[in-house]
Amino acid sequence: GYKYVATASPSYPFDLYDKMKRALDTDGDAYIHVLCPCPEEWGFDCENTVKVGFLAVESNAFPLYEVGTGFYNQTIKIINQRNLGEYLSMQKRFKKTTDKQFNKAEETVKKEYAKLIENIQPE
Repeated sequence: GYKYVATASPSYPFDLYDKMKRALDTDGDAYIHVLCPCPEEWGFDCENTVKVGFLAVESNAFPLYEVGTGFYNQTIKIINQRNLGEYLSMQKRFKKTTDKQFNKAEETVKKEYAKLIENIQPE
């Protein structure tokens, strides 16, 4: 029942701003899922907060897209995809993750990202 749905990250402030504006301008309900990396809980140095956000998006673990009435598009397109392991290994919460688990996570990200891309409408 939402008229506008999007994902966003403070690591991409202009994209976040544009989506917030579109959500506020939407005639109806809107939802924005914002990924805000947490240094304390995720276990990384505070100075890496923006980098962790970039890596989430650049590894396709958290793609940035939006869906509204008549459109479905990816707002930040990653040209040089980063390795999911680079994103996950920066966080202490994944320190006990095995290579097999990393590989399974990477397979899942690739599969879910492919589904997302199938729905994207050409500009």
